[in-house]
Amino acid sequence: MLGCWERELQSLTELVNKQARGKVEVLNLRSASKDDVRRLKKAEASAKIYKVLIDFDRDVSDEELETIKKALAKAVIRQQTPLRVLHRRADLVREKYIYEAHLKRLAPNRAEMKIRCQGGLYIKELVSGDEGRTDPSVATIINVEATPVELDVLKVIMEKS
Repeated sequence: MLGCWERELQSLTELVNKQARGKVEVLNLRSASKDDVRRLKKAEASAKIYKVLIDFDRDVSDEELETIKKALAKAVIRQQTPLRVLHRRADLVREKYIYEAHLKRLAPNRAEMKIRCQGGLYIKELVSGDEGRTDPSVATIINVEATPVELDVLKVIMEKS
């Protein structure tokens, strides 16, 4: 028998999954404890692994994909607060570190990038460049328009405390 909170979370899960079908999916929604919240707030100090599908406005060569990989591995990225979150975040330049990046061609103008980086790096802007607010970016490295079409967090590597 489900309690009141569990029923509400189940209803919320169903609502989000119905309204955002094909865009986002919610699984295993549950209430967070104060300890959960503390751990999440420390997550920016953690490393994260992302997978992002990238569409390019033209065909890109294997050499260009290798150039992106080499430019991003062990790189410091300077990101000004992204335009899409500027209404809720201070307009600052932040430096974030990329440990490694791997690219795999999926089509002449599409690639998958897996990236392990410092928490707090805005991945969509790392791809697009965000009108010059992220440097370097996938787009600027090979002088192409690059669009993130799908983004997944694969793993959050939390520091032990």
